[in-house]
Amino acid sequence: MLHSKIVSADQAQTIQTGRTSLDRRIEELRNRPATYLNHGEALMLQGMATASLRQQKIVGNKIALDN
Repeated sequence: MLHSKIVSADQAQTIQTGRTSLDRRIEELRNRPATYLNHGEALMLQGMATASLRQQKIVGNKIALDN
């Protein structure tokens, strides 16, 4: 099945607004001074990032998380 790539004016405005706010947030984060983390904090953040990127599959009535 082919999906149309045509976007309405309202959708285009929403996409542009979201992109603008994302660009603004990225710029704010880049302008913040560096924060130094200890080894434990770095490992914790790395683990949180990895957990948030796990593939999730819905199987029947259960949710299976890719380990």
